[in-house]
Amino acid sequence: MTSNRLFFKLLWEEIKRKAWAAALAGLTLFFVMPVAFAMQISNINDQQPLDKIMEARVKMAETIVGFGTSYPLVMIILAVGAVILGIAEFSYLQSRKQVDFYHSLPVKRQMWFGVNFTSGILIPSLVYLVAVGASLAVAAAGKVLSPNLIILGAKSWLCHMVCYVMIYSFTVLAVMFTGTRIAAVLGTAVFSLFFPAVGALIEALCSQSFHTYYSTPNLFNTLFLKLTPGGCVIRAMSEGMRAGRILGFVLGIFGALAVSLFLYQKRPSEAAGKTMAFWLPSQVIKIMLVIPFGLASALFFQAMNDSLGWGVFGAVAGVVISHCIIEVIYHSDFKRLFCHEKAMAACMAVVLAVLLSFHFDVLHYDAYLPGEGDIQQASIDFDMDYWVTYNPKNIYESGRDYLLENGEISDIPALLEIAGEGIRQTELLEKGEWSYDNMDYVTVCYTLKGGRKVYRAYRMDLEPVIEAADRIYTDPAYKAVLYPGIALDEQEAAKNLAYQDNGLAMERVPGTEAQRIAVYRAYQEEAAALSLSQRKEEAPIGSLLLISDEDKHILDPENPDIPVRYYEHYRYSGYKYPVYPSFTKTIEALKACGVETGRILTGENVTEVKVAYSQQIEHGVHVDSAGVTYSQVYTADPVIKIYDDPDQIRSLMEGFVSYETNNSLVLQEPEYDLTVTLKEENGEEMELNGTFLKDRVPDFVIQDFEK
Repeated sequence: MTSNRLFFKLLWEEIKRKAWAAALAGLTLFFVMPVAFAMQISNINDQQPLDKIMEARVKMAETIVGFGTSYPLVMIILAVGAVILGIAEFSYLQSRKQVDFYHSLPVKRQMWFGVNFTSGILIPSLVYLVAVGASLAVAAAGKVLSPNLIILGAKSWLCHMVCYVMIYSFTVLAVMFTGTRIAAVLGTAVFSLFFPAVGALIEALCSQSFHTYYSTPNLFNTLFLKLTPGGCVIRAMSEGMRAGRILGFVLGIFGALAVSLFLYQKRPSEAAGKTMAFWLPSQVIKIMLVIPFGLASALFFQAMNDSLGWGVFGAVAGVVISHCIIEVIYHSDFKRLFCHEKAMAACMAVVLAVLLSFHFDVLHYDAYLPGEGDIQQASIDFDMDYWVTYNPKNIYESGRDYLLENGEISDIPALLEIAGEGIRQTELLEKGEWSYDNMDYVTVCYTLKGGRKVYRAYRMDLEPVIEAADRIYTDPAYKAVLYPGIALDEQEAAKNLAYQDNGLAMERVPGTEAQRIAVYRAYQEEAAALSLSQRKEEAPIGSLLLISDEDKHILDPENPDIPVRYYEHYRYSGYKYPVYPSFTKTIEALKACGVETGRILTGENVTEVKVAYSQQIEHGVHVDSAGVTYSQVYTADPVIKIYDDPDQIRSLMEGFVSYETNNSLVLQEPEYDLTVTLKEENGEEMELNGTFLKDRVPDFVIQDFEK
């Protein structure tokens, strides 16, 4: 009982000594929560309907009082306070006189630790609780206080305080390892940044060393982030505080608390004023810092000069400089600059071994090819359909990860054939013997038996394995994932069906529901059978809009009912699926609905075509730093000729391909630029830019420019 009374007496005295912390936290939280809430309420336009005003106030109250990334200022203030109080509560450990005084009193060390640790939690928790109460009072004044808001405030208080204690406990742990305030701050930074920095370093090493590396969520950028208190807090705010995460926080807090208490009891009084309180941990931390610094320096110099020699120089310089700086910080004496040279040599050996093993691919990362029997499932992205929208909530999101996750293929031998060719071309690229015309970016994902996923990305020309690529690309199951528009419910697709001829406006497809369904069925069949080989030979003549009822608001957010004429808008380009000249069934079905396709290719409504010819002249053969031979190309000033004869226009348009086509594979004549002038039905003129298909330049054009 006497011990308990003494604990609370000491705790009260400590809280009074830290009144400045309560005042500082209260002032900042007062302005960030109730004052900010009141200001936002006053800024809501009173001219709106009452229900809109109340709805805006409720959302504002939930944002201010809630926990999450929508209003992170509260967590930022608490995180800064955790670092300040964590160091301030145990600042007496950094002064020998104060340590001798505290430890000479008839109070056990465990009690001193408990008093200071508890004080650093009680002060901000009580101040933050008052700030939440003041915010709820503002909500009551604004007539939006409700039981749900009170419950939300209580839950948010708990979540914020769990996060606070997490950061606070690791700050205290950093204080236990160190003997000065500056060292404590640096130690806290190490606890917060070390593992994410190592993860980023490994990612950079892989990206720079491996030709087939593909960055994905992995051990280094997920688990390493979870090992830091700051990373855990950020994930909790963005993803929510679930029960499992709270348990992880509690385990982390008690782990840091237990280690801190152990170190506090073992900490010698002589550690006050020294950079590090314990010799062995200081050496381990030094090694943990020197090796990453050496690798980072090696990467920097190698990236700047693209040379292994400079990478080795950077490794040596990084190890020596970082080791010397840490020794000076540890001993506060420049004379100890080169002490522990054996440890420095060992760190240098490790850094050089890691650097060289990555550079020479000792583990054969680039040559990895699993056996067919080891693969549970696999997927591939040819990077040919980047225009497709897969996530209506984020229309700019890359589809590569979606395809690798969902585009399961059945023809594993075809995939392994492509990957094997990618490995072969990668080896040629490394030797400087790569001599293909095109470079595609092909990414594969193997899900091995056991569930482990392995990714590889190849810069390669698909031509040697185009048959294998076609087998995968024309697989109906793969194509349905690649083109989600052809997997819609047919009544829904037919309801929203629209067509756009190249260069013209997009309009609804007329006709009966049965006729539109026939168009959709024909397109499903022909789009599924479309191969990469075909796409090289022909360009789309138009586009079908294939979109669900759920997503059609994207077409015109201001008018969810969608007018008869679709407005040209970048927002729905990802839902426009190309129609090719070889899609004869689709073209016939559209014709049955009264839609004429490919009108621009006949020269209809084209008043003139301006052709600019820029001759490309090769001069000089060069070899780049990777050993790849290439020719330097000089582009001459363009020569321009305008054609307005109807017969010539028809010939020109037969080989025309628009730059806006959703087909990056089509072979073109890059020396020609065409500007096609169209006259629309309302009399207005518009221009469409493009070029010629490969080997489809009319003879009279060639002759005109030869002159």
